[in-house]
Amino acid sequence: MHFTSGAALHIENCIIKNVRGSNGVGVNFTPSGASDLFVSNTTVVNNGNVNGGGIVIKPTDAGLVRATFDRVTTKQNVVG
Repeated sequence: MHFTSGAALHIENCIIKNVRGSNGVGVNFTPSGASDLFVSNTTVVNNGNVNGGGIVIKPTDAGLVRATFDRVTTKQNVVG
């Protein structure tokens, strides 16, 4: 999942696993402006290859980015 623009991203009641590909990131939150990330009741497992991983938060421009995690499990990811 790759988020690049918008006011907010909500992820609820999900299992995100085995994401590989070129960057191999389960949740790639790279907004170009102010945005919020909300993740709840979610497991992020076994993502990434050489790079990538579970959850990456990396704004690409100026602006406030807030992230809220509630009952989130990350395991066996390359990073994040």
